[in-house]
Amino acid sequence: MIRRHPHVFEDVREPIPGEWDAIKRSEREAKAARTGESLEPGMFGGIPAGLPALIRSAKLQQRARRHGFDWPTVEPIFDKLAEELDELKAEIAAPAGVEKEKRQFEEFGDVMFVIVNLGLHLGIDAESALRAANRKFIRRMTFVEDQAKASGRELKSLTLDEMNVFWDQAKEAERSKS
Repeated sequence: MIRRHPHVFEDVREPIPGEWDAIKRSEREAKAARTGESLEPGMFGGIPAGLPALIRSAKLQQRARRHGFDWPTVEPIFDKLAEELDELKAEIAAPAGVEKEKRQFEEFGDVMFVIVNLGLHLGIDAESALRAANRKFIRRMTFVEDQAKASGRELKSLTLDEMNVFWDQAKEAERSKS
Protein backbone atom coordinates (compact mmCIF):
# COMPACT_ATOMS: atom_id res chain seq x y z
CA MET A 1 0.00 0.00 0.00
CA ILE A 2 2.76 2.43 0.94
CA ARG A 3 4.82 1.54 -2.14
CA ARG A 4 1.85 2.13 -4.48
CA HIS A 5 0.59 5.25 -2.69
CA PRO A 6 3.60 6.95 -1.05
CA HIS A 7 2.03 10.39 -1.47
CA VAL A 8 -0.67 9.36 1.04
CA PHE A 9 1.81 8.21 3.68
CA GLU A 10 4.77 10.51 3.08
CA ASP A 11 5.33 14.05 1.91
CA VAL A 12 6.42 13.13 -1.62
CA ARG A 13 5.21 13.79 -5.14
CA GLU A 14 2.61 11.54 -6.72
CA PRO A 15 4.10 8.91 -9.04
CA ILE A 16 3.63 9.51 -12.74
CA PRO A 17 1.48 6.92 -14.58
CA GLY A 18 4.43 4.86 -15.89
CA GLU A 19 5.73 4.49 -12.35
CA TRP A 20 2.46 2.87 -11.23
CA ASP A 21 2.89 0.18 -13.86
CA ALA A 22 6.51 -0.41 -12.86
CA ILE A 23 5.55 -0.71 -9.17
CA LYS A 24 2.76 -3.21 -9.95
CA ARG A 25 5.01 -5.17 -12.33
CA SER A 26 7.78 -5.45 -9.72
CA GLU A 27 5.23 -6.67 -7.15
CA ARG A 28 3.92 -9.31 -9.58
CA GLU A 29 7.49 -10.42 -10.40
CA ALA A 30 8.34 -10.73 -6.70
CA LYS A 31 5.19 -12.76 -6.06
CA ALA A 32 5.92 -15.02 -9.05
CA ALA A 33 9.46 -15.58 -7.77
CA ARG A 34 8.12 -16.53 -4.32
CA THR A 35 5.34 -18.81 -5.54
CA GLY A 36 6.87 -20.16 -8.74
CA GLU A 37 3.82 -19.02 -10.72
CA SER A 38 4.06 -17.82 -14.29
CA LEU A 39 3.66 -14.08 -14.80
CA GLU A 40 1.66 -14.59 -17.99
CA PRO A 41 -0.53 -17.69 -17.58
CA GLY A 42 -2.76 -16.55 -20.46
CA MET A 43 -5.39 -13.96 -21.07
CA PHE A 44 -6.67 -14.27 -17.50
CA GLY A 45 -3.30 -13.80 -15.82
CA GLY A 46 -3.34 -11.35 -12.96
CA ILE A 47 -7.02 -11.75 -12.11
CA PRO A 48 -6.92 -12.88 -8.47
CA ALA A 49 -8.71 -16.12 -7.69
CA GLY A 50 -9.60 -14.75 -4.25
CA LEU A 51 -11.91 -12.00 -5.54
CA PRO A 52 -15.61 -12.25 -4.75
CA ALA A 53 -17.14 -14.48 -7.44
CA LEU A 54 -19.32 -11.81 -9.05
CA ILE A 55 -16.42 -9.37 -9.30
CA ARG A 56 -14.10 -12.07 -10.67
CA SER A 57 -16.71 -13.14 -13.21
CA ALA A 58 -16.98 -9.57 -14.45
CA LYS A 59 -13.20 -9.22 -14.72
CA LEU A 60 -12.90 -12.52 -16.61
CA GLN A 61 -15.62 -11.50 -19.03
CA GLN A 62 -14.15 -8.01 -19.50
CA ARG A 63 -10.80 -9.57 -20.31
CA ALA A 64 -12.43 -11.94 -22.82
CA ARG A 65 -14.25 -8.93 -24.32
CA ARG A 66 -10.93 -7.18 -24.92
CA HIS A 67 -9.91 -10.23 -26.95
CA GLY A 68 -13.09 -10.08 -29.04
CA PHE A 69 -15.10 -12.79 -27.23
CA ASP A 70 -18.42 -11.12 -26.45
CA TRP A 71 -21.88 -10.55 -27.83
CA PRO A 72 -22.34 -7.34 -29.82
CA THR A 73 -25.70 -6.46 -28.20
CA VAL A 74 -27.88 -7.56 -25.27
CA GLU A 75 -30.39 -9.52 -27.37
CA PRO A 76 -28.22 -12.65 -27.78
CA ILE A 77 -27.47 -12.52 -24.05
CA PHE A 78 -31.18 -12.96 -23.33
CA ASP A 79 -31.18 -15.93 -25.72
CA LYS A 80 -28.20 -17.43 -23.87
CA LEU A 81 -29.87 -16.79 -20.52
CA ALA A 82 -33.03 -18.57 -21.71
CA GLU A 83 -30.87 -21.49 -22.92
CA GLU A 84 -29.06 -21.73 -19.58
CA LEU A 85 -32.33 -21.51 -17.63
CA ASP A 86 -33.75 -24.30 -19.80
CA GLU A 87 -30.69 -26.43 -19.04
CA LEU A 88 -31.10 -25.77 -15.32
CA LYS A 89 -34.79 -26.65 -15.47
CA ALA A 90 -33.91 -29.89 -17.29
CA GLU A 91 -31.43 -30.84 -14.56
CA ILE A 92 -34.00 -30.08 -11.87
CA ALA A 93 -36.54 -32.30 -13.65
CA ALA A 94 -34.01 -35.08 -14.32
CA PRO A 95 -34.32 -38.30 -12.34
CA ALA A 96 -32.31 -38.53 -9.15
CA GLY A 97 -28.80 -39.76 -9.61
CA VAL A 98 -25.27 -39.48 -8.38
CA GLU A 99 -24.43 -36.49 -10.59
CA LYS A 100 -27.75 -34.61 -10.38
CA GLU A 101 -26.67 -32.15 -7.67
CA LYS A 102 -23.36 -31.53 -9.44
CA ARG A 103 -25.10 -30.81 -12.78
CA GLN A 104 -27.62 -28.49 -11.10
CA PHE A 105 -24.76 -26.68 -9.39
CA GLU A 106 -22.95 -26.23 -12.72
CA GLU A 107 -26.04 -25.05 -14.57
CA PHE A 108 -26.90 -22.60 -11.80
CA GLY A 109 -23.36 -21.20 -12.06
CA ASP A 110 -23.80 -20.83 -15.83
CA VAL A 111 -26.99 -18.82 -15.27
CA MET A 112 -25.17 -16.51 -12.86
CA PHE A 113 -22.26 -16.10 -15.30
CA VAL A 114 -24.64 -14.97 -18.07
CA ILE A 115 -26.38 -12.58 -15.66
CA VAL A 116 -23.01 -10.94 -14.92
CA ASN A 117 -22.41 -10.54 -18.66
CA LEU A 118 -25.83 -8.95 -19.10
CA GLY A 119 -24.96 -6.51 -16.31
CA LEU A 120 -21.70 -5.62 -18.03
CA HIS A 121 -23.55 -4.84 -21.24
CA LEU A 122 -25.99 -2.64 -19.34
CA GLY A 123 -23.21 -0.90 -17.40
CA ILE A 124 -24.36 -2.49 -14.13
CA ASP A 125 -21.94 -3.85 -11.56
CA ALA A 126 -23.40 -7.22 -10.55
CA GLU A 127 -21.91 -7.09 -7.05
CA SER A 128 -23.42 -3.67 -6.34
CA ALA A 129 -26.77 -4.63 -7.88
CA LEU A 130 -26.98 -7.76 -5.74
CA ARG A 131 -26.08 -5.80 -2.59
CA ALA A 132 -28.88 -3.33 -3.41
CA ALA A 133 -31.30 -6.21 -4.02
CA ASN A 134 -30.32 -7.70 -0.64
CA ARG A 135 -31.04 -4.37 1.08
CA LYS A 136 -34.42 -4.14 -0.68
CA PHE A 137 -35.26 -7.71 0.32
CA ILE A 138 -34.41 -6.94 3.96
CA ARG A 139 -36.58 -3.78 3.90
CA ARG A 140 -39.54 -5.62 2.45
CA MET A 141 -39.24 -8.67 4.70
CA THR A 142 -38.93 -6.38 7.72
CA PHE A 143 -42.17 -4.73 6.61
CA VAL A 144 -43.83 -8.15 6.27
CA GLU A 145 -42.57 -9.12 9.72
CA ASP A 146 -43.79 -5.84 11.22
CA GLN A 147 -47.24 -6.31 9.65
CA ALA A 148 -47.45 -9.81 11.06
CA LYS A 149 -46.60 -8.48 14.53
CA ALA A 150 -49.11 -5.65 14.16
CA SER A 151 -51.80 -8.22 13.43
CA GLY A 152 -50.81 -10.16 16.55
CA ARG A 153 -49.22 -13.07 14.69
CA GLU A 154 -45.78 -14.52 14.21
CA LEU A 155 -44.28 -14.37 10.74
CA LYS A 156 -43.96 -18.14 10.49
CA SER A 157 -47.69 -18.55 11.19
CA LEU A 158 -48.63 -16.62 8.03
CA THR A 159 -49.36 -18.46 4.81
CA LEU A 160 -47.32 -17.61 1.76
CA ASP A 161 -50.38 -15.85 0.29
CA GLU A 162 -50.69 -13.70 3.43
CA MET A 163 -47.00 -12.85 3.31
CA ASN A 164 -47.34 -11.90 -0.37
CA VAL A 165 -50.14 -9.45 0.49
CA PHE A 166 -47.80 -7.69 2.93
CA TRP A 167 -44.92 -7.94 0.40
CA ASP A 168 -47.06 -6.16 -2.20
CA GLN A 169 -47.91 -3.50 0.37
CA ALA A 170 -44.20 -2.99 1.02
CA LYS A 171 -43.57 -2.58 -2.71
CA GLU A 172 -46.43 -0.10 -3.01
CA ALA A 173 -45.13 1.88 -0.02
CA GLU A 174 -41.69 2.09 -1.68
CA ARG A 175 -43.21 3.24 -4.98
CA SER A 176 -45.25 5.95 -3.28
CA LYS A 177 -42.08 7.31 -1.60
CA SER A 178 -40.23 7.66 -4.93
